[in-house]
Amino acid sequence: MYARVATFSVDDPAKIDGEIEMTLRYTSGGRLPEGIPASGFLMLVDRDGQKVVEVLLFDSKDELRTGDETMDAMAPGGGSMHRTSVERFEVAVQLLPTNG
Repeated sequence: MYARVATFSVDDPAKIDGEIEMTLRYTSGGRLPEGIPASGFLMLVDRDGQKVVEVLLFDSKDELRTGDETMDAMAPGGGSMHRTSVERFEVAVQLLPTNG
């Protein structure tokens, strides 16, 4: 598994909720936009630090490359978020709680 971690600074913390709503629209129905073959997505928000971190999880390097190209072509937010970094990682350990 692989992860793409993009960090954004936010000009106005009052606009974070709008960014969350926009992301929810893009991911409606539990699916990511075409061209992003991710198996998981997290949006982490630090309102006090005016920062958002988006983590996309991919099952293969090829899927990571495809998702990376698609994400790089997209403009982040409506001008309130500015990407400050993008990092790519191999996921060495993943633990998700199970129900039951």
